[in-house]
Amino acid sequence: MGRHSPARAGRRDDPHHVLTLSLLPDGVHYSTQVRRLGYFDAVVDRVRSIPGVQDAGYASTLPLSHSDTNALYIREHSLVRDADAPNLDTYLLSTNYLDIMKIRIVKGRGFTAGDSQTAQPVAIISESAAHTQFLGEDPIGRHIQIETRDDKRPWAVIVGIVGDVHQYGLDRQPDSAVYIPFAQAGPDSQGWASLIVRSTPPPELIEPAVRAAMVAVDPLQPIFHLQPMTTYIALSVSQRTFALALVAAFGLLGFVLATGGVYGVVSYVVEQRTREIGLRLALGATPSAVRWMIVREVLLVTLAGLSCGFIAAAALTNGLSTLLFGVTRFDLQTTTGVAFALIAAALVASAVPAARAACIDPMVALRSE
Repeated sequence: MGRHSPARAGRRDDPHHVLTLSLLPDGVHYSTQVRRLGYFDAVVDRVRSIPGVQDAGYASTLPLSHSDTNALYIREHSLVRDADAPNLDTYLLSTNYLDIMKIRIVKGRGFTAGDSQTAQPVAIISESAAHTQFLGEDPIGRHIQIETRDDKRPWAVIVGIVGDVHQYGLDRQPDSAVYIPFAQAGPDSQGWASLIVRSTPPPELIEPAVRAAMVAVDPLQPIFHLQPMTTYIALSVSQRTFALALVAAFGLLGFVLATGGVYGVVSYVVEQRTREIGLRLALGATPSAVRWMIVREVLLVTLAGLSCGFIAAAALTNGLSTLLFGVTRFDLQTTTGVAFALIAAALVASAVPAARAACIDPMVALRSE
């Protein structure tokens, strides 16, 4: 059924120690939902016994992979036509998936072992689903069905609300979602799942043990798509990362050229003012005063340039907004860092010419005229 997004529900998840892989039991040995769930649970139990593994679970999808939406029917909300039912992202979960992926429970409860196939069907919805589908009403205790409305089937009771998850990209607003226990999925539901393993050591260190655990459960089942959660995140932003790398490279090149340009201009100005500097020294100016005069003038020009640059940046920031997320147009940290970097570059570029000016011999300078 549905697809998750990087576990960023209400708070940013740390994906660095999360290993994922696909569980695809064959339809011969695992022809029923009960058998498939038995295989999933057996793998999870084996993996949990691996030293360094904090917990393991499974879900119908993985963050930042593909999605699956289904129609949502609310028993307490009447519809003129079934076609008017909203479509929400739908996920099948093991009972501990929310904890593994650090998806925050906003209200109510998560899934428990008691939410079995024979128990009252339950569901959890996201915060955005609660806001858009219930319009200020309390969703807890309301009844829903997924895909089709059939009063002969039992309605699932909403028992919890969780934080929103960014399924389709870190820069996109999260879509509304509904979560259902894998154990309560129908017999025709998705026959495969994705295993999620959270560990203390890095994923690459436990990968061999995870493979061995799966082979121990059933050596005939395939093992594929075994990779850390960070890989999904990196793939989701790969185009953006490449574009930003190019921008950063050209920016660094421009920074170096600008620093060299400042050095050249200041050196030329100092050379043109050799007689003036010689006069100042002859009339009693100290070398430190001469150095400060040169640096001060460079700083004044730099501050004027920064002021103009910030005005231009404010006007052109929207052009980079498609490459960034989590950064405002007037991000104070970024702006301050750039300002200090440019001022430091100007100081470094003017240091040598200023030191050279302070060492001018007044007699030599005056005699040259």
